[in-house]
Amino acid sequence: MNVNSTNFMWLTRGKSWGFRFLSEPSGLSSAMKIYKSVLGPDEERIGYWKGNFIENNIRKYYAACRCYDEKNEITDEAGRRIPHEFLIICTEDEQKYLSGLQWGPAVMEKIREDYEKRYPLEYTEVKKCEVDFELVLSGMPQEDACMEVNVPCDAETSADHRAEVDADKTHTDSSLEIARCKEKSKEDFFWLLFFLFVGCIVVVTCLCRRDEQKTCCNQNEDKIVSGQTDDVNTASREIDHAGSPDSVVAGADENMLQEEDGSSRNPNR
Repeated sequence: MNVNSTNFMWLTRGKSWGFRFLSEPSGLSSAMKIYKSVLGPDEERIGYWKGNFIENNIRKYYAACRCYDEKNEITDEAGRRIPHEFLIICTEDEQKYLSGLQWGPAVMEKIREDYEKRYPLEYTEVKKCEVDFELVLSGMPQEDACMEVNVPCDAETSADHRAEVDADKTHTDSSLEIARCKEKSKEDFFWLLFFLFVGCIVVVTCLCRRDEQKTCCNQNEDKIVSGQTDDVNTASREIDHAGSPDSVVAGADENMLQEEDGSSRNPNR
């Protein structure tokens, strides 16, 4: 069966942007009401659904699915795994065929590349996808395990529809913003502890260096005082060795008397 932008609804979220339509069936004014009635707000509720709804007094059939990409376990900024929600508007016979098959992974293979391009973008940069592919399913249908949800919908105005989309987007984006703020607070707290630790190390290092410098100064002062004391002691010993001034004069007088006495005894000199 052919799947394109006229019959394919696809909602998901990205790394930083909340749930939004990446594909929305053209001409379906009640898309948001159908989405809420069929898939609901519990994104962890994985499974398949089928049913019908009334659009402009015409009964239409659908097959819906909420699944994860089993090949790529992609998460958002808050660390939550990202589901994909599909709804295909089809004929009653196609619905019966899809109801017995696990068709979600087959659709995921077709849209994975488009999603990976949009995943890292900001919300304002995310555009809808131009979906157009053949959904080829292998194997025989198994027992129908789909939950049936019939949605009798009246046509909604596009303004009301867009208001509901914006309200859901705002709620989801607010949840993501809260999660981002919590992560930012944890990061800020970590850096605060880191800088406190570095500051303590700097203060302790400065105190140790100041103590070392003070010890060196005290040792130098002790050496200077010790050197001056040694010089004084050396000078004192030299003075003691040379004798007092009076003993020096007395010795000189004695030598002179001895020379005079010797001259008187030896007149030939």
